[in-house]
Amino acid sequence: MDFSIIIPANNDLKDLERLLESMLQHLKNFKDFEIIVIDSSTRDNSECISRYFEQQSLSNLVYYHSTKNLYPGAARNKGISIAKGRYLAFLDTKTIPNKPWYELLEETILQNIEGYCGKTIYEPNSFVQEIILASTFGFNPLKTVPGTIIKKEHLDKIGYFIPNARAGEDSDWLLRSLELDAILINQERAYTSYFTKDELTLRNVFQKWFRNYRSARDYSHIRDHKFIYILFANIGLIFFAFNWNNIFAKWDESSFLYVDNITKIIVMLSFASYIFYRSFVLPRIKGASFKLILFGGFLPIMLLSILIDLTKIAAFISPKKKNKKS
Repeated sequence: MDFSIIIPANNDLKDLERLLESMLQHLKNFKDFEIIVIDSSTRDNSECISRYFEQQSLSNLVYYHSTKNLYPGAARNKGISIAKGRYLAFLDTKTIPNKPWYELLEETILQNIEGYCGKTIYEPNSFVQEIILASTFGFNPLKTVPGTIIKKEHLDKIGYFIPNARAGEDSDWLLRSLELDAILINQERAYTSYFTKDELTLRNVFQKWFRNYRSARDYSHIRDHKFIYILFANIGLIFFAFNWNNIFAKWDESSFLYVDNITKIIVMLSFASYIFYRSFVLPRIKGASFKLILFGGFLPIMLLSILIDLTKIAAFISPKKKNKKS
């Protein structure tokens, strides 16, 4: 078999149906493939989705319903263990591939390429969602597991996904793919669109950020986040400011090296630098337009960014949940 497309699902039938409908339109010219749905929804949805395969063959569908709730990593691992394809492709229920992705899939198989790294673009539906994206994911394509195409034997070298993590298992796997065997090709034309109509709300963002950072805070790529270093740098800068007049001016107010209210000045400059970077520089790096930032977006981006960073800090310092014994 040429390839297996693995899709984790969990109580998101409408999104799954939309994805399958889109996929089957583009897979008409493909013959030797399978779509593996690993569904840990509260109900068995096999009858609902089987109708999408009538135009193909039900042999193209492998549906596995788990009575146990599976995190994304565990669901993908289950799909990998079932897969018969030489190549594996990963999608999520909310990620819709564009047409070049299917062309890339065909090229990968014909040219016997090891694999391509997936890309995802978040699609905003309102000004509020644009502000949220400017403060979080950004507007540029992000490297993601959804959209990734990889030869199965090459995946065996990298390893499977962390099964018991609610979040962070995807970035952990992508980092391992780079550190252990950086053959996954970076490409620009093929990507998946993540539709945010119902999910990208302020309430969901704070819940998701707290939950995900709390879940993944022990992973090295989360633990070493840059803001920790910036925090320590600011502490050092403030400490230096406290001692400036003592070290360089010996508290002599007539000295040209004496700076009045230097501590307040340094604190204000540090905070202003953080605000400028978080509310202007970082959103621009992530693809936010000048128009969005300068015409009504700067203040809400600033406030949301501060609240998100405070949520991350709360996630890092909150006590861990004890695992319930079965």
